[in-house]
Amino acid sequence: TSGGDCPSLNACIRAILKTATARNIEVYGLPIGFPGLLQDPPIAFKLDYESFASVSMLSKGGSRLGGFVASDYSPGFDVLTLDEKATKISAGIEQFGIDAIIATGGDSSFERIAELLQHVTASEGEENKIKIPFLGIPKTIDNDVPEAIFSLGFQSAVLVAARAIASVRDTAESHRRVIVVECMGREAGFLTLHAGLAGGADTILLPEYDIHGATLLDHIKKVYSENQCAIVAVSESISIPQTGEAATYTTADGGTRLGGSAEAVARFIAD
Repeated sequence: TSGGDCPSLNACIRAILKTATARNIEVYGLPIGFPGLLQDPPIAFKLDYESFASVSMLSKGGSRLGGFVASDYSPGFDVLTLDEKATKISAGIEQFGIDAIIATGGDSSFERIAELLQHVTASEGEENKIKIPFLGIPKTIDNDVPEAIFSLGFQSAVLVAARAIASVRDTAESHRRVIVVECMGREAGFLTLHAGLAGGADTILLPEYDIHGATLLDHIKKVYSENQCAIVAVSESISIPQTGEAATYTTADGGTRLGGSAEAVARFIAD
């Protein structure tokens, strides 16, 4: 399970294990993903049917298999060339007798995997052929994997975000407020759009569209004059009116993350 966790990962693992077992196929788990196959010995274990195919997997969050976030393993993973990675991973696949790898991931996870597999395909020779059979299952609340209509976790995230948007309306009505709710989604606005529509937001701001400050204010004023309140749903990666750039903050380890667009928009409306 590559990338950050999201709803339905365990249900996906359960479905794979049950389907494979019905066909007499053994399933192994890679608790730290592809980097596990680079270790000596490779890190993998056979999935226990009683544990990983139980009904409790359908409602359990996170990933019981264990997550793999690329940044956690970049130091050891990125020092190797693509050829070295491909060779080590192929050796690990051969050691366990693996016929194929099934991975769940979002756009960034699949970009890294695709780079590796495309390099292998381009460099393989007839005498020393490297094979890495692979099946990818789109998994991201951002729903931004190309060619995928819906990714695992997206609809559950929409439900949670829509409930949050709808739940603040009572407070907005009671205290005659304009409330701005920020949704995740990184550079894609799918989650904000679907949650905003389902949650009854009066205004939805997406990164795919430019924000015109005067138009935004005119709309908020109109909604407020009619309802004495307004709910605004904003994506975390919109270009905020004050700077024309996405709002970010610095993490404890010195990294930069998206976040703060709701506060910025709220201040813009208030001013």
